[in-house]
Order: sequence, then C-alpha cells, then structure tokens
Amino acid sequence: MQTNTRGAETLYTAVRRAVTAGTERRGSGKKPAVFDLYCGVGTIAQVLAPIAEHVTGIELVPEAVNAARANAAANGLTNCTFIAGDVKAEVGKLAEAPEVIVLDPPREGIHPRALPDILAFAPACFVYVSCKASSLARDLPAFVAAGYRVETVQCVDMFPQTVHVECIALIQRVKS
Repeated sequence: MQTNTRGAETLYTAVRRAVTAGTERRGSGKKPAVFDLYCGVGTIAQVLAPIAEHVTGIELVPEAVNAARANAAANGLTNCTFIAGDVKAEVGKLAEAPEVIVLDPPREGIHPRALPDILAFAPACFVYVSCKASSLARDLPAFVAAGYRVETVQCVDMFPQTVHVECIALIQRVKS
C-alpha cells in the first residue's frame, strides 16, 4: 500500500505509461499478457488490467493476495489472477509467456536466484519499479547481459523532503 495517494496516482500512471510504451513497438494491436511480480495487494495489476489480455500477480504475503483478489472482484476485473508464494519459487511454475513483466520488488531488489527464471521468459519489456535506486542499479546489468537496454527511467517522489524516491525503469528487449 502507498501512503501518499497523490504520489501513488503519479506512480501508477507512470507504470501504465511505461507498459504502453514498451508494447507499442510490437505493432500487433492486441493486448499483452502481463506478469506483476511482487504484486502486493494487486494495485498495479488492476491499473494494467484494462490494457492487458491477462495479468498474473505473485506475492509472498497471503493476506495481500487475498486483498488483491477481493479488490479485483470489487472492481469487476476478471482478467487478473493472483498467486500466493515466493516469486523465486513460483515464477518458474508459470507456463504462460508474458509480453510484459512488471517488477516491484522489496527494497533489496530481485532475489538473485529468481532473476534467471524471470529473464528466461524473455518478454518484449520489463517495467521495474524500485523504491531503492541502488537495488535497481545492482539488478540492471543482468537485464543488459540478457539482451535488454534501459529505455527510460522516471522518478516519483513518494516521500517529499526525504532521500527516498521510486524509480520506474522501462527495460526493452534489443532487436536481434
């Protein structure tokens, strides 16, 4: 949950804009399948549901997943699925190939054992939402090594007058 509602609106708008920009290049005109990893109560999944074919969220905290399911139902969203479990254990079980993976990991970033499984999906793009820029910086070389480049980074000041800032990075697959 975000405590700064105005900042949260800016953050989620930036995530949706990044997903849209990352998928426009495909030119297929069809809605993308999206993974929302570290989805919390499913807010990002629900913001993306109208522009997605299907959104699959994974979250460690079972109560958050229950809230995500209840929130999706309350909002009439039928194209969202939420899985309770650790991303590093659950992501390898998914068979669907997403066109977009949204990552909103905890402050310490993506678990190093989860990163190879996440990268193996080879989506058109990743949208990485980071509340700790040094974790994002630590994880980005793995994306570059896997054939991606950072297209844009937008910062959102969720906690004014502190050193904390959210970063939204659009990471696009480089054409072969």
